[in-house]
Amino acid sequence: MPDRIRYACEWTPAGIGVAAQRCIRSLVAAGADVAWEPLVALGGPGRDRALDSSAAPAWMRALRRPESPDDVLVLHSVPAKWSSVSESLPARHRIGHSVWELEDLPLQWRFEMSCVDEFWVPTEWNRRTFERAFDKPVHVVPHAIELVEPCAPPITIPDGVAIVTVVSAWDWRKRPDRAIEAFCRAFTAADDVVLVVKTWPHSMQWPGLPESPAQMIAALLSRYPDAPRVLVETATWSDAEIAGLLERSACTLSLTASEGWGLAAFDAASLGVPAIITGYGGHVEYLGTDYPGLIPFEMVPTYHADTTLFERGTRWAHADIDAAIDVLRSVVDGSATALLDRAKQLGPELRDRYSADSVAAAALGACPERVRPSSTVRASTATVSAEPPEVVVLTPLKDSAHRAPAYVDRILGLEHPAERLSVAVLVSDSVDGTAAAFRSEFERLTDAGIRWSVFERDFGYRMPEDVERSDARHQVDRRTVLAKSRNQLLSRGLGDAEWALWLDGDVVDFPSDVIAQLLAVGEDVVHPNCFDSKGALFDLNAWTDQGLFHLDDYAGTGLVELHAVGGTMLLVNADRHRDGLIWPAYRHGIFNSRVRTDPSLVGRDELGEIETEGLAIMANDMGIACWGLPDLHIRHE
Repeated sequence: MPDRIRYACEWTPAGIGVAAQRCIRSLVAAGADVAWEPLVALGGPGRDRALDSSAAPAWMRALRRPESPDDVLVLHSVPAKWSSVSESLPARHRIGHSVWELEDLPLQWRFEMSCVDEFWVPTEWNRRTFERAFDKPVHVVPHAIELVEPCAPPITIPDGVAIVTVVSAWDWRKRPDRAIEAFCRAFTAADDVVLVVKTWPHSMQWPGLPESPAQMIAALLSRYPDAPRVLVETATWSDAEIAGLLERSACTLSLTASEGWGLAAFDAASLGVPAIITGYGGHVEYLGTDYPGLIPFEMVPTYHADTTLFERGTRWAHADIDAAIDVLRSVVDGSATALLDRAKQLGPELRDRYSADSVAAAALGACPERVRPSSTVRASTATVSAEPPEVVVLTPLKDSAHRAPAYVDRILGLEHPAERLSVAVLVSDSVDGTAAAFRSEFERLTDAGIRWSVFERDFGYRMPEDVERSDARHQVDRRTVLAKSRNQLLSRGLGDAEWALWLDGDVVDFPSDVIAQLLAVGEDVVHPNCFDSKGALFDLNAWTDQGLFHLDDYAGTGLVELHAVGGTMLLVNADRHRDGLIWPAYRHGIFNSRVRTDPSLVGRDELGEIETEGLAIMANDMGIACWGLPDLHIRHE
């Protein structure tokens, strides 16, 4: 098993994204160390690296990790952007995981695909296709069964009505229009049968003027005066709702020109539901060449709008619609005994053959020993260590004289060379002698060889008496002043340091090697997880998804990308501060999609984030990611 698999894929409900997500879940369940790299479709058929993955499911976001040259990179997507994605991600070994629907790969893809070291494909049919194009290893890693508990789909269909289901993108290659035509020719309005078309709200590369699927289906049905009932659903459904629809169906129907795999037929067959589908494509591999639901076809030229992919001279299947009508009628009336019996037998066979365990074993088995970092490389890397970096601890203070002795104790307890460590504090609006107390205690730092500075700057701000510091009515004013205090300290105390460790004066416990743990992440902004003395999560300013999730929600994941940070403890690359990363003393990021929009979470109606959360939004604007360590705990008083 490689040390870590960096799995690059999209998070959309498109077929290739769904297949990739299933493979990730299979690998994680098998104990593999998987880091997710989000891809998104931008400006064409390829998938680029996503700048913002906040819309992705929480389980995928929890798999975000920093890049490493020791990663095994799996590019599970349409290959059109593999070279650019691959160039931007360091990796020891690169694997292209994809699928194709014809006998030969398009020439347009071959340059993009040449950047990988090997290929993973779902079928032996595709293996032969890829081997004809490349002199590189090609391994069969099939798609996994989705084991979800089916639930009722969000449609109403009376009992006693047979359901025929078409689950398909409105894609010219998939020809859902021909499936609808077959259904309308097979039945009338008098029949107790309904066709449910689960598709997308838009069409893909359809010939002629672009119309919505609903418009095209309406035009198609108008040709049949006594048309049977057809329901068109274009909203996004959950996996459980799709499974519930398939489980309730008499059969699925597809007169596709070709499939690389065919997830809808696969999911239906795994539930024991008959699949009526063109007998050409990758699905024949799991259904079997003698499967009674395969529809005969003839090979015809691939008439398609995108001739760069579906090149002139290539061919695909044209299903016999009359044969499909006969099979469809026999399934609905119950006379298709051979198909119905085979479907019941095939369900448990597929659930075993393509289980998560089986797919993970195939994937991990395809990762050869040579992609693993050797112990020699690890040992030599460990011995060539750079000099510990110069770190400055920065702490804003107010009325904190009583904290000075313990604060110095904690600084002295840090496992970082004294000659590479300094401390700077800024005291503001204090009436208890904070500055004098810290100057006195800091003499102990001098004795230890640690440099220090105490700065003072008053802002004329004090919270009203008998009001809690967390009172929402005063947060904007209080934190605006705190942001100014941090910025004053930053400008005076950063000096020539390489890293700034922001540390609140009321953080009372942290590991002695906390600096080393934060530096080991190798990212510009890193945040540990702060709890109070009772074990409750304290730093609620470190969040994702517009404040819906906090670091504690990602416990056990190792590392997570944050959309906002707190200031209890935060390690920041000093050069990022010098580049302009500061603590906004105003509402920053009004137009950034990561800012909170729910007034109950923000504590005010206005958009934009200030102080610590504002720094994270500013970092995002600058192209800097903030990372959190949910399992590195520190404690606040």
